[in-house]
Amino acid sequence: MNGERRPLAIKFLCITGFIGMGWGLIVLFTPAARHLERWYFIALSISFFVGFVSTVGLWQMRKWGFYLYLTLFLANNILLYSMHMWKASNTVIPLISIFIMAYYLKRMD
Repeated sequence: MNGERRPLAIKFLCITGFIGMGWGLIVLFTPAARHLERWYFIALSISFFVGFVSTVGLWQMRKWGFYLYLTLFLANNILLYSMHMWKASNTVIPLISIFIMAYYLKRMD
């Protein structure tokens, strides 16, 4: 991070990301999740893990965290589209997050 402080917007994205992943993991291990198909449960688990790793990278102000998040966003949307579950409205907040991260990309190592 070259001695610079972590921008408030990045802090906010990371903290809300960690909270969201925590709630998602709780839901993933509830009885309702047992009704998910096995492959989808595995895909969600991988998505949570990759999301966590990318958020740690962003917290450390690493470019790879941004690129990993962007890749995860694209992969998740391709998966949802192939399942006929894709909605444009579900991309608004992640796209805003991506634009915020991209704005600070030059300050990342």
